[in-house]
Formats: sequence, structure tokens, C-alpha cells
Amino acid sequence: MGKGIRSILIFFVLSTALSGCTFIDEDRADFDLNVELSTTNGTIIERYLDGELQILDNVVIYANFSKINPELQVIGYILEGETVEFEISETEQNHSISIEFNSHGKYDLQLFGISSNDVRKSATFQVSINLEIEWYEESTSQPKPLPFNPIPQNGGEHPSMIDIISEVTNPSVFDDLSGGQSVQFSWTITDELGDTCQETSAEVEDGESEIWETIYFNTYLEHELGVVYDEGQDLINVNHTVTIGYES
Repeated sequence: MGKGIRSILIFFVLSTALSGCTFIDEDRADFDLNVELSTTNGTIIERYLDGELQILDNVVIYANFSKINPELQVIGYILEGETVEFEISETEQNHSISIEFNSHGKYDLQLFGISSNDVRKSATFQVSINLEIEWYEESTSQPKPLPFNPIPQNGGEHPSMIDIISEVTNPSVFDDLSGGQSVQFSWTITDELGDTCQETSAEVEDGESEIWETIYFNTYLEHELGVVYDEGQDLINVNHTVTIGYES
């Protein structure tokens, strides 16, 4: 009978110990990282006037962690090897953070949350950032070249293409006192080796404009888009839009 009682007591003690371990594991239970991004793509805008940068609009993406059930103590992200963390106060209701991108490319953005029980969960999103360059020169006979670099600074995947739209305008003699004649010129795309990759010639009459649209696929060298004034006396306006784009 004594042995039987001791066996029951030993079983009770072990059961209590195991029950305690199970309780601790339940207290550190897993959770779902239900985080939402405002978007997974965007376009940086650079605006130039007469060769000088006037406006730079980087891409800002917002990550919303507010739908996570457990009480969070830390939220953050990892981008290009850099970890950024934000501690959450007990009174804070809006669990949202912003991530700024200042260079075109494809990025692996890792978002993470850490609960009050030190349970960490993460999720990775691929983000595509394009670059659009808007370039304007007014009343010139020697347009400046527009330099553009399609090589991503993060060393990742190269863009799928470069879209170019260029408009050359010959203002009317009533607006431009320098003449009233047609202007002959050429559009050129040259690479950093000095090779001409694309070229086309045009003539713009007084008071008229000409547009060149082309798609370019060499995204492994730095380039320049130029307008070469061939013949004429009138001053012209140049309006370029160069878009370095990635497949989403």
C-alpha cells in the first residue's frame, strides 16, 4: 500500500511540473503577422530646369501593423541590411511606420513585429521603385545633355527598359524675337563609352513642335540624352521625360 501511495505522489508531482511547462509555452504562443503595405511599387520624380535640380520626390511606403492581435512591443523593418526598430508605447494606437526609397531598383523589404512575450514574426515583400526624370530647357541654341544612370545602386536586378519621350518646340516669332525660321536638329542617346546608341533627325518649323518617343533596353551603362542643334537661328525649348522602369 505504501509503494502505491508513493507512486501516486510521484505521478502527481510530475504532472504538475509538466503542466507548468505547458503553461509557459502557451503564454509565449505564436501569432500571425498581419501587416499591410500601402503599395509595393512607386516612382521617384526628379525635375530639372536648365540643368539644375528643382524638385526631388522620393517614394514613401507605409506599413500598417494595427491588425496584429497580440500586444506588440516592437515593430520595424530590414532594408539593404539595415535594421530599423520602433518601440510601441502602451497608449499608442496607430501601429504604422514609413519607409523611404531614394534610389530606383528592386528591393526585398522585410517587416517584423515582436510581441510583449518576445515572440518575433517577419514577412518579406518585393518592392519595385522606378525613376522618372523630367528635364526642361527654355530658349536655348545649345541644349545641355541629360545624363541618366539605369544601374541600380543596390546592385540588384536591372530595370526592364528605359522609356523616353522628348519634345522640341520652336516658339513663334511673336514670342521669340530671335527669328522666325525652322530649326534642324538631332536627338541622340550615347553611352558612357561614347557610342551613339540611338539617333534621329528632325526639323521643327516656327511655332511648331516635334516629339520623339523611343524605348531603350541597354540598362548596364550610364547614358546621355542629347539634342544637337544642326541648323537655324531660332532658340528652342526642350522637354525630356526619361523613365527607368521595372516589371512589378
